[in-house]
Order: sequence, then structure tokens, then C-alpha cells
Amino acid sequence: MRYIFTLIVLTCSLFSSPKSVLDQFPNSDGQVESKAKSVLAEFDIQYAEFIKQSHRSATFDSVITGWNRLIYPAFHQAAIFSYLPLITQNGDLLKSAGLESKLIAQKLFSSMNNEKALDLVIDFANNAVKLSAITPYERYELGLVLETALQTPSAEKVKETLSRIKHLPSANFCYQKGEHKEKNLPHSNKLSVLSWNVCCLEGLFPMLFGGVLPWKDRIDRIAGKITELDPDVLCLQEVFSKAANTFLLEKLRKKYSHFYFNIGPNPAGFSVERLGIPSGLFIASKYPLEKASFTSYNDDQTPLFRRYGFFSAYICNKGETLARLITTHLQPGGEEKDGLYRKNQMAALSGTIRGEKAPVVLCGDLNTVKGTEEATNLFSNYTSSSYTGIDWTCCELRDYWWKASQNTEAFGKLPPNKEWLDYFFILKNEPGKRVTLATKILIASDLSKPEDALSDHQILFTDVTLYGN
Repeated sequence: MRYIFTLIVLTCSLFSSPKSVLDQFPNSDGQVESKAKSVLAEFDIQYAEFIKQSHRSATFDSVITGWNRLIYPAFHQAAIFSYLPLITQNGDLLKSAGLESKLIAQKLFSSMNNEKALDLVIDFANNAVKLSAITPYERYELGLVLETALQTPSAEKVKETLSRIKHLPSANFCYQKGEHKEKNLPHSNKLSVLSWNVCCLEGLFPMLFGGVLPWKDRIDRIAGKITELDPDVLCLQEVFSKAANTFLLEKLRKKYSHFYFNIGPNPAGFSVERLGIPSGLFIASKYPLEKASFTSYNDDQTPLFRRYGFFSAYICNKGETLARLITTHLQPGGEEKDGLYRKNQMAALSGTIRGEKAPVVLCGDLNTVKGTEEATNLFSNYTSSSYTGIDWTCCELRDYWWKASQNTEAFGKLPPNKEWLDYFFILKNEPGKRVTLATKILIASDLSKPEDALSDHQILFTDVTLYGN
């Protein structure tokens, strides 16, 4: 773990400025074709190495993690090509990017339908059952990978293997104990909770979807800001990168007693439609958290490529339950289907707290604009925190301050699009006044210095006051 951390620190220096990042996006059809050719050539080499590994000596790292290392870089490059219209209007470039994206997708599809790769996974799973050689988290990821192969010609073999691993312990998040001594609730009966979307997507995606530098260029400052604010409980969203999870765990290890990370994974399997992102949630606490769980939203509640869900745990003090904490990241987007997903997600979440005896605190990036009819309907069973500070929590910085160099004149600088998407809530009609919330919205992206933004979302720092039953 320490060795991995050192590598991450070293690679954090690779990106240093908006220009250096922009230079990594293709700005001509020739660059698109060259990049695609390089990606496909590297894919073929790694695929051949993957297929020829010994079934007998295969490990979780060589099979499941190895499959991720093979599939996801190519998938991410195809996605970058697909999303280039966000930053360019160069017709020749976009035409080339569309064609090359399809070629990479076809390569992925054919590779994921090669029975040799699936047979390797099946044999590894069967050996793991015999040797009990995988952790509960690895068992969970293995199950997800196999489930994506239920529509292949090998479906019967897959079903048999799934039945064999069914009895093994399974966990959809990782837990580690931190080095900080557990905290006792002070006489003020107050504890602090920080909720923050930190936009730690893989590779260049933070520039495309948040207008901020890659996570490797911001993560040390993000950890520094968390350390400075020193909340009792930390709830982060969009920590999609496993390496970012590892970095935060190591940097904050001495500040917290309990860590929950790599929550709701989305490993590469045998379905292109399932490739995408995990839940992105990351939790740390100075207080004991009991009955910690992560519930994935089902296919009616989230798109196939997202492994979104909600994390729930009871914050405790000396064996006494203080409150139930729930944090989530709801479906983004302004289309009708996105609103339906959010409605179904909130219904699933709210269905688990009916009859809850403990006070309930809900927080996260709920991707619903404050003051809209949707927000009124979606959060009708909740009472919002009081807020101080600025009157927005998210700003799309992409078109505000950076452009692909060849399109500066075409796009021009646009006014910043500020929205309120992040919240703290408690349940309405609590039996007695048992809990109150007071939230400060703290600046993480100063619009006068957008290149220094820690994220496209601001920080919500909340004092939770508990009054007992």
C-alpha cells in the first residue's frame, strides 16, 4: 500500500497547468487517428499477454485487476473521442473521432466476447472457491464480472460458477481502521460533517465534465483542505478513481478512525454497456460507524454504466446511537429520463428509513436544482439545513475559462453557470426536536482563479447538534 502511495505522489506532478492538459486532447484528425492507432496497438499486445497467462497460477490481480487494466484505458479513450464535441467544433476532427471511437468500441466488443478470456475468469473463480483465496471485496467484484457474462454463449457455465462462489463472504466496499483515536461527543452535543463532490474522475474527464484539472493535480490540495477543516465525519462524492481512494486513505490515515472506500465498484466485465463508473463515495469518521452498508440502485434507478447507490451507517458514541447518516450521489442531467432516475433513487433511499427511530441526516450531491418543482417534490419528506455563505454549490467551469485552442473564437467566454445541487437534510416530523443542522458553504472554486479550483463543487460543512430522545 505504501509503495502504491509513493507512485501516486510521483505521478501527481505529471499535470501542472491547463495548457499541459489541453495539449493532451487531439486538435486535428491526424492526431485522433494517431492516438487511436497507438491505443489499439497497445491493447492488442496486452490482450495477447492476458490470454496466454496460466490458468493454474492465475491470481485476482492477474485476472480481474488485469482485465480492468486492459479494458478501461481503451474504453476511456473511446469515451474521450465521443465527448470531444464538448470542447471543439472542428468538423474534420469530430468526424475522425467518431470513426475511431467506433473502431475502439468494436475491438472491445469482440475481445469481451472471446471465450478464452471468460474461461480464464471462470477457472480462476472455481480455483478461488477451492482455495478460499479471495477477500470479500474481491468476491463481490468477481461476482459482478461473472454476472455481465450471463448473456454470452457460456451462460450455463457462468451460472454454475456463480452458484459455487455464492457462499463466499462478499462486501461491496473496503474498510480500514485509521490511526486517529475514536472521538467522544463533546458536552456541546455537536459533531461536524463535511460533504463534497471532488470531481476525481479518471484521466482527462475532470476537464470535460467539471472544467478542473485532473485529480492527480488537485488531490494533495483536496486532502490539505479536508485536514484544515477537520470535520468529524467526511462524505465525499465522485472519488471514482481507485488510485484517488488510495491517496486519500494514506493522506488522511492519521486524521480519522474509520475509512470506507472503493464503495460500489464497477469492474470491467463482458458487457460494453456495463462499462462506466463506480459509486464514487468515500467515507471517513472519527466516531464509530455501526451497521455500515452500501445499497446499489437497480437498473430502474440508475443507468447500466453507473454503479450509484447510497451509503448508510449509524454514528455512535460510547455504544449509544447518535444519528443515522446517509450519503449519496444522484443521477446528473436535465433530461426527463434523468429526473425519473432521481425520483426512483430517492424512493429507494427513503424506503429504507420508514420507521427509523434514530435521527436521520442525509447529505450529498443530489443533482437537483434548489427551488425547482423537482426539488420541492423530491425532498418533500425532508427538512433542509440552514445555510450560510455563497448561494450556489456548483459551477460548470469548462466553457467559462478554458477552450480547445483552435476553438477559442468559436466558443468565446461564457458566463459561469452557477447552480445549487448539494444538500444536507433531516427527516421531517422528527419525534421531538432531536437534531438541527447548520451548514456553511465554503469556497473550493474561486471564479477569479478558476485554474486553482479544487473542484467544480463547493464544500458543505455542517454542524449537527443532537438533543437526545
